[in-house]
Amino acid sequence: MPYEQSQYVVYRSTEICQIGERVKRCFDGKNEVEYITLQPTDSKGLYYIPAEKLKDCTRPLLSRDEILTLIDEMPSINASWIVEKNDRKQSFSEAVKSGDYRLILPMLSAIYTERQKRSEQGKHLPAADKKAFETAISLLHKEAAYSLGIPQEKVEEFISERISHQA
Repeated sequence: MPYEQSQYVVYRSTEICQIGERVKRCFDGKNEVEYITLQPTDSKGLYYIPAEKLKDCTRPLLSRDEILTLIDEMPSINASWIVEKNDRKQSFSEAVKSGDYRLILPMLSAIYTERQKRSEQGKHLPAADKKAFETAISLLHKEAAYSLGIPQEKVEEFISERISHQA
């Protein structure tokens, strides 16, 4: 299904944008190319994406039902901590870049568990793990907020309440 103007999409697995208009521009001084504009929801900038590459760097937002299914599956996610720092960094980076919550949620679970364990020992997470966690949580909260129609700052509470009602 082709994207439509005003539709919201996830751009480069990290940012929610609204699809704008189709325009022709000549950015290299030689070739006029057809672009689709993307307006980020968090900033005033505007992205010009070559029309033929739009599907390569975006994906549709998850639907309300898809978000609810993900939330319902969260308690059953078990993930193990990757001890080797470089392997862990690569695995987390790939998960975040994929934009695939089937990879992101186990990563979040592993980091959350490790953070709790380290906190009890008076230690902190390594900076790279903390950054991966914050990036993934930010995307999850932004996307859930749009799909569920709630403010972003209420997403964590919504998730907690939904999970607690399952128990």
